Amino acid sequence: MMFALLQVFLIFNAFGQPTDASNARTSYRFEVYPVDKCPMNISEFEEAAIRMNCPRDTRYLCAPDRNLSNLIEFCTDIKRSLLGPDKCVRLEGTGYLNHYDCSEFSSGCPSTAYYDDAIYKYPACLSISRNLNCFVADTNCTKR
Repeated sequence: MMFALLQVFLIFNAFGQPTDASNARTSYRFEVYPVDKCPMNISEFEEAAIRMNCPRDTRYLCAPDRNLSNLIEFCTDIKRSLLGPDKCVRLEGTGYLNHYDCSEFSSGCPSTAYYDDAIYKYPACLSISRNLNCFVADTNCTKR
C-alpha cells in the first residue's frame, strides 16, 4: 500500500504540476504565450501582430501576466482601451487588462493618457523582475 502511494506521489510530482509558463498559457480565456520581451516600438509591434495573425474581432497585445512573472503576448477580444496617466497594465482574471498604479516608479511611468496598444512607448511598463514578481522601475521592487 505504501509503495503504491509513493508511486502515485512520484508520478504526480513528475507530470502533474505545470510550470509557471504552461500555467500562464492555460489560465486565461484565450491562449497566451510567454515571451522574453514585448515589442518596444511601432515596427516591432506591427511585426508581432502579423506573426500572431490574430483572428477577426481580436487584436494583438503584449503585457505582464497577473503575477508579474512573465511577459505574455496574446490575441485579445478586449476593445481598445484608454489608460490614464500613472498607469501600466497587467493581464488579470480570465483575460482583462487591469490598471497598475506606477506613480511609485523611479522613472518611465506614463505621464499622459495612452491607448493600451501603444504600451511599447513605456518600457518601464514592460520590464519586470521575474524573480521578484514586480516591475523593475517600482521603487519597492528591490526591497522585496
